[in-house]
Amino acid sequence: MPSASSGSSASTDVAPSSTCLSPSHAPTASDPEPSCASNPSPTDRSASNGSTSPPRPRSRRSIPVDAIDRPEGQNIRLDPDDDELRELADSLAAYGQLQPIIVRETADRFELIAGRRRLTAARRLGWQEIDATVLHDDGQDADAITLTENLQRRQLSPAEEAVACGQLINARGCTTQAAAALLNRSPRWVLDRLAILDWPEALQGHVHAGRLSLTAAAILADIADQDEQTRLIEAAANHGITAATARLWKQNADAYAAQIEATPPGEAPPPPPTLRFNITAQCHSCKEHIDAEQITTLRLCGRCLEAVSNAQKDG
Repeated sequence: MPSASSGSSASTDVAPSSTCLSPSHAPTASDPEPSCASNPSPTDRSASNGSTSPPRPRSRRSIPVDAIDRPEGQNIRLDPDDDELRELADSLAAYGQLQPIIVRETADRFELIAGRRRLTAARRLGWQEIDATVLHDDGQDADAITLTENLQRRQLSPAEEAVACGQLINARGCTTQAAAALLNRSPRWVLDRLAILDWPEALQGHVHAGRLSLTAAAILADIADQDEQTRLIEAAANHGITAATARLWKQNADAYAAQIEATPPGEAPPPPPTLRFNITAQCHSCKEHIDAEQITTLRLCGRCLEAVSNAQKDG
């Protein structure tokens, strides 16, 4: 049987059926220290001697594709991408499976931990078996493995990263510091992602779709008046704005809210402030929306453009 997948499939890939994010508990940086610490991941360092903790028992072997189940509640990806699956299936057919999926043994079957896209592509190809790393433990590290591999994917949007962080903290019942250590991220990064779960659904969707940068969206999320916030979110998504423009809009929205509050009873409220736009464009590399004047135009032939795009995908 072939034995490896394309490099782009090195992490867990799962796709929920909706782009609506559910609110999640968002602990603060002042929370008590980690309850996750009692369940360290296989690569965590020992606090006492700095050595690496012994790895959980595991083995690598080919297992039947039909004996693998996918557990509920581990979906991170907000959009299924059939083109990616087709490309991965073509890669598996041409080059074999480069990296194993990760499963946990449960009685006479296996539970998928990481590698949903590889498994789906293998099933499309009609494979009877697939190369897998089999964990032989009680599964306490399964959630961390799944979510860490998801967060290592460059294709995850900030909204999907928020789902991953929320799921990890809910599953482990741990603090942001502990989650950050498990995910090899800073506590500030985790808190910023958790904050997204409390944003209006429309704002989350625009960030996920790339219509708004995370910085600009965070500013709009802080507007108190819901009606004005809704108006500004839709205008920003339709026209594209920079963080500087978002700050200006928020200042105007706060001033407008104060005017509404000061309007005597019976008098007509003042009209909403006129929106000012900067002409923006999205950087093809970092995907950030910036002032168009800051965009540099490069003249590239088709071959060089393809090379740059491939380099970006390879990280």
